[in-house]
Amino acid sequence: FAGEEGEVSLQSESGEGGELAGNGTKDNPYQIATADDLLEFADKVNNHDQTSAWAVLTADIDLSSVCGESNSWTPIGNSEESAYIGTFNGNGKTISGLYIDSSDTDYQGLFGRVSGTVQNLTVSGSVSGYLYVGGIAGRNGGNVINCTFSGSVSGLSPVGGVVGDNRGNVENCYNTGSVTSSDSPVGGVVGYNDSGGSVTNCYNTGTVTGTDDYVGGVGGVVGYNGGSVENCYNTGKVSGKISVGGVVGDNRGGNVTNCYFLQDTAKSGIGSGIGDATAVKDLNALCEKFKDDPWTISDTLKRPVLKDNHEDDGSKDHPYEIFTATQLKNFATAVNDGGAGASAHAKLMNDIDLSSVCSAEKNSWTPIGNSSNPYSGNFNGDGHTISGLYIDIAANNQGLFGYVSGTVQNLSVSGSVSGNSSVGGVVGQNNGNVEDCDFTGSVTGSDHVGGVVGYNGGSVENCYNT
Repeated sequence: FAGEEGEVSLQSESGEGGELAGNGTKDNPYQIATADDLLEFADKVNNHDQTSAWAVLTADIDLSSVCGESNSWTPIGNSEESAYIGTFNGNGKTISGLYIDSSDTDYQGLFGRVSGTVQNLTVSGSVSGYLYVGGIAGRNGGNVINCTFSGSVSGLSPVGGVVGDNRGNVENCYNTGSVTSSDSPVGGVVGYNDSGGSVTNCYNTGTVTGTDDYVGGVGGVVGYNGGSVENCYNTGKVSGKISVGGVVGDNRGGNVTNCYFLQDTAKSGIGSGIGDATAVKDLNALCEKFKDDPWTISDTLKRPVLKDNHEDDGSKDHPYEIFTATQLKNFATAVNDGGAGASAHAKLMNDIDLSSVCSAEKNSWTPIGNSSNPYSGNFNGDGHTISGLYIDIAANNQGLFGYVSGTVQNLSVSGSVSGNSSVGGVVGQNNGNVEDCDFTGSVTGSDHVGGVVGYNGGSVENCYNT
């Protein structure tokens, strides 16, 4: 590009043009804004010459364009020689669409081996590996701080929702996805916590499962602990055959302090060994235990969340981020219970198939919002699709949403909806706004039946039905 000053090379700050913005130093970290940027950064680290580079996310990233069923993600720091020793700052951004299917390969996660720092990052997707498998990192010998994972993690051993094998510091982290191991140990946050490892101010709400009869060390927060686990809690179901604990599965020589688990998620707090892990009957009891720094209480989720690593609480600035069918079902329950839940803001983070929670063989979908508690928040589908919707019940106000007085937008829905009066594919009765939505499938009822909206007393704009 010629100008008065001669030749000029044009390059956007997002890294378009084949070169990352920044130089990887602390004062001028690499700026990562796209999936291609992250792929380029991974290559720099894995080629051994940039293992100490600093980087910062400048935008949310969807990795589905660079990894999928035919192409697993190659972890950042994928060998002992390329272990990541720099600082990666997620900057409060989200990396979605992570896909790894490497059942015969060790050290799997967004990062394979971390000896530096990974912080302020949310990741969602599907991770399957062999040994040392975690949503954020397969092995951590440095610091994983303010990080979260949602989706699914599976492997042989050790397997954790956030970190598979921890020899460093895991702090202010949480997992909401499912974690499964065919060997031991497996934990909602960390699979194996070494004698030099610490897990502090962390929690898990996802299911944790050991599938083999000989799996030992299945824990809601940590599978096997030889280090320290402090100020942690678990609300997810924990199941296995040997050494199953609501907080720690197998605690041998480690310390477990001020930790709690929701009653009925496991028989005991510590599967094998001793430690300060106590059952609580309900979420209100958890709120009493975790109400001081660094915790705060979410009005929408009705349980403790971390202030600096804010799990979505339904506010405008922190909308409820929905990655899975189970989370969408939980969101529906929060809305229909009334209170702050009915006005919660939400954002869809992935395409979702509802067939796991509703079908002809299961129960009908319970619509989001009803005449007693209309949905008055803002639900942003963000261009994603909700498929597998199934409703077959002789009741009014049937659809993905039952009764809306707020806004539903940017959403595609497909499935089968059958009800009585005010029946729609997306919304049964709308007294608010339905924008940029579409429906595919079938809708039937006796009165006020529409492909997108059954009964409309508000605004329906830029919508279509096929």
